[in-house]
Amino acid sequence: MFRLACSLAAGIFFADTFLYGSDASPWLYAAFGLAVGGAWGCHFLRHRRYSGLFGGCVALAFALLGAVLLQRQQRQTGYDWPVQEKVWRGVVKEVPHWGKKTWQAMVEVEAVCSDTTDRWLPVGRSVRLYWMPDSLQEPLACGDRLCFRARLERPAGNELTGFDYGRYLERKGLAGTGIVYAGNWRKVGQAGRMGLQQRLWRLRDSWLSKLHGEGLEGDALAVVAALTVGEKRELTPELKVAYSAAGASHILALSGMHVGILAALLLAVSYPLRWARGGRLLQSLCVVAALWGFVALSGGSVSAVRAVTLFTLYVVAARFTESRYSGMYGLSLAVFLMLLYRPAWLFDVGFQLSVSAVAFLLLLHPFLWQWTMKTPWGIRQVLRLMGMSVAAQCGTLPFVLYYFGTFPVFFLLTNLLVIPLATVLLWLSVATLAVSSWMPASRLGVWSLQEVVGGMNALMEGISRWEGSQLTQFYVSGLQSFLLFVALGAAVGWLYVRRPNRLILLLLACVGLAATGVAARLFPESPSVHLYDGAVCVKQGRDWHRLSDELPIYNVGGCRVAVADDGRWERLECTGERLRLDYLYICRGFRGRLRTLSGLFEVKQVVLDDALSSGQAERLRRECRESGMTFIDLTGKGSWQIVPWNEK
Repeated sequence: MFRLACSLAAGIFFADTFLYGSDASPWLYAAFGLAVGGAWGCHFLRHRRYSGLFGGCVALAFALLGAVLLQRQQRQTGYDWPVQEKVWRGVVKEVPHWGKKTWQAMVEVEAVCSDTTDRWLPVGRSVRLYWMPDSLQEPLACGDRLCFRARLERPAGNELTGFDYGRYLERKGLAGTGIVYAGNWRKVGQAGRMGLQQRLWRLRDSWLSKLHGEGLEGDALAVVAALTVGEKRELTPELKVAYSAAGASHILALSGMHVGILAALLLAVSYPLRWARGGRLLQSLCVVAALWGFVALSGGSVSAVRAVTLFTLYVVAARFTESRYSGMYGLSLAVFLMLLYRPAWLFDVGFQLSVSAVAFLLLLHPFLWQWTMKTPWGIRQVLRLMGMSVAAQCGTLPFVLYYFGTFPVFFLLTNLLVIPLATVLLWLSVATLAVSSWMPASRLGVWSLQEVVGGMNALMEGISRWEGSQLTQFYVSGLQSFLLFVALGAAVGWLYVRRPNRLILLLLACVGLAATGVAARLFPESPSVHLYDGAVCVKQGRDWHRLSDELPIYNVGGCRVAVADDGRWERLECTGERLRLDYLYICRGFRGRLRTLSGLFEVKQVVLDDALSSGQAERLRRECRESGMTFIDLTGKGSWQIVPWNEK
């Protein structure tokens, strides 16, 4: 099963890397059929020499299956959005929440109004919609149907930050985003009966509102919401940084630890069911159903789905098989089933961290447990918890360094303290929910939550302030992350089978890591200059910063760039020769017209920012054409690299 899961993942990775944006499904289907036929034919060749050919055909078939499934998901998500504004009809599919300036929620766009026939044309895509409050309309709720006028689009990748937001949304099942201004949307009724998912989300929000009404608020409410139902929108950046620096950020994301604590609680509460005939089976079914309901309530966190899938497979194996349950086999089967259901989960950071952490827990923890068998019981439990933290940290280290470039130094101490506190918090939250109808007990539960969460937050903030608590800007490349995985895998393999080839592989991986590190030092990436988000930015490697000046005219990389984001240029008068500009960057907030700037600047090229409103952008494009000025439109591009850095 491990090999099949790896083959499926390899096919998904190949399709995303080399076939993204193209429809290669006919060729993939044909190749898949040939691979299945080859495997079927080799199956009847009983000679030993053909066993390798049979295995190769099976691996190729599952790799092609992964590519086919990913292409199918991309077709279901992708959509050619029109450039201009349109009138759309959609349904709010989740409970809206307030951002900095707008409401936002996932909206399923049902149809678009045709400009020529005034008929509704089907769309059937989900988008992340942001809308401004309108005093003439009732607030939108989950399940409401609305009509709105907006320009929907798929956000493009950002060359400066290296993050492709549009691709990220597609992997989440969303086809794009849109902003609706006040007066451009109207509620037109209910979409009918809400589904189970929407009802669970409303139940989640009502419970959090009840906790808030009884005095739990601020950071305490944010941590309880993240720890119990996976609602992380209220977490402040400062709180996230504190937990990350202390090495406890995994507490704020639903994972196998949360599912394990909840499963233990459910098994204890449902133990009387065992007294009935067939009670073991009934108890298992009730616990599994409750855990899947918890996954739906929390919004389908990938790590929670993985954990509950593993628990379900364990229950099934315990019921129908007599052999010993293999954790690695169960993990491989869970990964295989999850990728069959949604191939894009392979690129989810939570999925990668969760699977790698569990894999190293299963592989390393038995050895660490054996080394503590002769210690006293209390010390053994502490060492066991530390061993689990070390194993999980080893598994996630390559991904953490690649994505975040940080390493918490005191993660062992932090986990010794925070895991028991998180267990107490989960039990207190369940108890508070159980007695929520009895006001005195409910208030006591909320007070207890407030005290425990306050103490845990203070503890994390205190550890994060220690000198050297976190190593930052410690990024590794994709190749270095792979070599680090190879090194860790070779070391674990040597623990199981102490062969020289494992040590040779470990040595080669370490040499490769050292060589790539030296090469990065000797041949650093050249800086580059970008226009992004209304500013001029300089990037080198993964680090970038904005340039700032009171008068936003910059001479960078041998080019002169001016930023126009307000009306200051209209108040200036040219007293001499016009200033030559290579780029005039017009951003949101610009007031005036291009012809008013022609007396100040001799512009070679105009750059129109992505954040300009559609009407203003169209007016500026028209002005550029009329005056014969060349322009670059960043609509759908995110950023623009204007010139490589020229140190001379």
